[in-house]
Amino acid sequence: MSDPSSRAYIGIGAFNLARRQRFLEAGGFEWLRMEVADDVGVGLMMKRAGARSAAVGMADWLSLYWHRSVAQAVGGAEKAGRASAGSACYGRLSW
Repeated sequence: MSDPSSRAYIGIGAFNLARRQRFLEAGGFEWLRMEVADDVGVGLMMKRAGARSAAVGMADWLSLYWHRSVAQAVGGAEKAGRASAGSACYGRLSW
């Protein structure tokens, strides 16, 4: 992902970090409007705009609850399923 010539990108709902100006130049919230997979969309639109991209492992420094209940886990799985099956805007998420 860190290779500027690579088409690889990443976006994770737990945490995406971007400079505000670069985010707005890349398309900002308007580009992501109504996108189910907006976390992945951030990674794609930033990479397309030429921003640097990287993934950092922080397991020793940071922890979070992904889902606090079975109901939340099911809801998260449904969202991921809709995104992978194609949301209303999912076509934009392919390179």
